[in-house]
Amino acid sequence: AAEELVKAASSEVESTSLSLGRETVSSLKKLSSDVASVKESLDTKVNTVNQNLGDIKGDLMKVQMELATLNETLKWQTKIQTLEWAFNNANHGSFSYYHGDEYNKTRNSLDLVRNILVSFRHGVGYYIND
Repeated sequence: AAEELVKAASSEVESTSLSLGRETVSSLKKLSSDVASVKESLDTKVNTVNQNLGDIKGDLMKVQMELATLNETLKWQTKIQTLEWAFNNANHGSFSYYHGDEYNKTRNSLDLVRNILVSFRHGVGYYIND
């Protein structure tokens, strides 16, 4: 009878241990499933963030190109304004000079200066301070 009690107790311990093991396995499976779900959700969010960063990088490159274009346009406009000012004020300090072999005929420096300034305006001149 004692042997029967020991076997029954042993059987009950094994049954309880087996039941606890099954519960643990079940809990681990659920935990594994939850972790996989969270990982998938995070992967999706990371991919979305990466896509957004890529889009922002592309937008920033476009803005940089537009700023560079605007900067060049501003430089060109500044040069044109400077040439306009010089063209309008070229008569200050103008003088007459002899050109080539024609010593009996003088020319006014205003015409020469304005021709040079127009050449710069058409892009033929060379800016020294560039």
